[in-house]
Amino acid sequence: SEAAVSPHVNVASETLRGCGCRDLRVASADAERAALWSARHSLYYAALAMRGPDAAGFVTDACVPLAALPDAIVETARDVEEFGIVGPCFGHAGDGNFHCIMPLLENDTEEYLRAVGEINDRLVR
Repeated sequence: SEAAVSPHVNVASETLRGCGCRDLRVASADAERAALWSARHSLYYAALAMRGPDAAGFVTDACVPLAALPDAIVETARDVEEFGIVGPCFGHAGDGNFHCIMPLLENDTEEYLRAVGEINDRLVR
């Protein structure tokens, strides 16, 4: 019910805005939820397109306590940047779950692939 979900939405909203979130959308109607989930699933293809038409996705899946979510996302985004990897982060943050999609190409160097593995290892720790 909306009453049961509302406190969780408030915590997620405060957490996300504290991390610089500029646009938070909460859906209660079925059509709104379907539109948001469609956009979320399109992110996968958008991430792959960042590296070209032949990219395949290495998708992480992490779930952390909601209070730890901001740090986990910030640390993962920092790792992606420091390693020079393409890897947008997103998720359904209300339950502490987030993802990082790291598109891979067939001709990626061993160094690039090791960096992807290291980011994944750090994320799941």
